[in-house]
Amino acid sequence: MPARRNVGDAGFGRGERLFAEAKCAVCHLPEMKAGALPGLPQIQDQVFHAYTDLLLHDMGEELADGRPEFKAGPRDWRTPPLWGSGLSQSVSGSTAMLHDGRARNVTEAILWHGGEAQSAREAFRNMPKADREALLKFLSSI
Repeated sequence: MPARRNVGDAGFGRGERLFAEAKCAVCHLPEMKAGALPGLPQIQDQVFHAYTDLLLHDMGEELADGRPEFKAGPRDWRTPPLWGSGLSQSVSGSTAMLHDGRARNVTEAILWHGGEAQSAREAFRNMPKADREALLKFLSSI
């Protein structure tokens, strides 16, 4: 798992606060803890920062692909982990995001959010430019 970067930077804390205030952290949980895993004592009780709840959420009609999969409807998507997303350009040569790569960057990915995440999208969209930039800087560090 990629380590968070720039956590000591004052901007990291500000962006993290804005992430929580916009309610992004409702689905993109900042912290998870491993339980007891037989055969893997080295990760037992380890805290990690994946920024996901790994659950399905209704993401709205704009992201619907028209095909249900098992119990997931066409508007349902699993919250992807955000850890390492700021490294995608250097690792894969691309900043494309979302399940089909339709978002060219983090800003576009946020603006595609709908359904249960529509209020978080609107909170981001209505932030002053400096706050949006601080939130994006935070996301590039996790």
